[in-house]
Amino acid sequence: MRRRRLWGIVILIISVFLAWYIHTSLKVATGYAAKYLCSHVLMAGLDEAVAKEGLSFFPMSYVSTRIDTVNRQVNASIVGVARQVAYNYKSGRLCGCTTGARPQGLTEVEPAPTLKDTLRWPLGDLIPDNAPGDSIAIKLQQIIDRHITENSAFRAITVARDTHTFLEAYGENITAETRLLGWSMSKSVVHALYGIMEGQDRIHIEDKVPMKMWQNDERKNITYGDLLHMSSGLKWSENYFMWSDVTDMLYLSEDIYRDVTDQSLSNPPGTHWKYSSGTTNILSGSLRSQLGADRSYHTFPYEALFDRIGMHSAIIETDPTGLYIMSSYIWATARDWTRFGLLYLNKGSLGVEQIFSEEWWLTAFTPTPNSDGLYGSHFWLNQIGMLENVPRDAFFANGFGGQRVLISPSANVVITVLSSFQADSGFEELYGEIFEVLE
Repeated sequence: MRRRRLWGIVILIISVFLAWYIHTSLKVATGYAAKYLCSHVLMAGLDEAVAKEGLSFFPMSYVSTRIDTVNRQVNASIVGVARQVAYNYKSGRLCGCTTGARPQGLTEVEPAPTLKDTLRWPLGDLIPDNAPGDSIAIKLQQIIDRHITENSAFRAITVARDTHTFLEAYGENITAETRLLGWSMSKSVVHALYGIMEGQDRIHIEDKVPMKMWQNDERKNITYGDLLHMSSGLKWSENYFMWSDVTDMLYLSEDIYRDVTDQSLSNPPGTHWKYSSGTTNILSGSLRSQLGADRSYHTFPYEALFDRIGMHSAIIETDPTGLYIMSSYIWATARDWTRFGLLYLNKGSLGVEQIFSEEWWLTAFTPTPNSDGLYGSHFWLNQIGMLENVPRDAFFANGFGGQRVLISPSANVVITVLSSFQADSGFEELYGEIFEVLE
């Protein structure tokens, strides 16, 4: 009798745990669907049917959603349970969607300048016509036109050769004015922002992060360089297809900075490389602390970076506390993502302005120890040939579902690809054809 009772208790505990785990996992799925549709439809203005193409994989295809254009929100559930709501917000130039609650007290960032149509590429949208005899440009245009037609997951492909030649192709219902989500390409923007901060003598890469809650343990030894190189040593699980630290952060947390800074150490700082979206949001929160006031923090990316390089379409979404979710939620047109790539092709400058130093530029593709040559400073590297048919000097911003800005200094080219959802994110055929023409 006692053994039977004990087994009953064990089965009850397991059943409760499984019910809790399954319900939480379902809330991640409904949170993802609600947030995705809210941002794509209510913020970026995509057609609902086009946006839903990015939700055609398991388990998102089983999530029921309803877009409420009156209350500016999206409701999601699975067979009536695990309900989640994403809310659309707007405060001047700041806009986006959050799950759980609407942001309160956001700074009203001034609208972007409107002179792009009168400025030449790359600072403006006056795109030069390709010379009739430019056979390379003609071949490249044919390649990207064919790939955008043959692969329905591609939303945009652009090729920029230095600042003189720019080619673009767009999928159905996507235009040069459509803002597209970079997902983890957003992380590379953080490298640029910290380069600007370093140039202003506000931070130094070797400085220890002045985090009050870390001062009583070994986390006090984490430096900005450790964070930028994904070698902080903090525990983290980065799995987008199950409940993990990253999905908990993006779809269940209403205070991301609090949650990511609460992680404990799994390794001494600076000794192990581990890709972590939480690390990037620690950098976002540290930037907020260093700038001292929310107005300075909310305007800084726009005034210090985006507007200076003509990246006027860029938007960074926040969590309910107003923290920029720089790990995942920066939006921009394909042209503007390409401008960001050109900033790195040109060693930290675009036009006549030096945005950050050449020394800082070098850190982007200096390999992080223990990363096997795969990772630099918030950029991925091709030094060991991870990408076939691509020069080994290439480095790239990379995002979930098939987003990539590839920079190759030796070929003097930036290739931008934005997708709805490509599980394999494999662009080897596209790259192979492009670099064969450029040889």
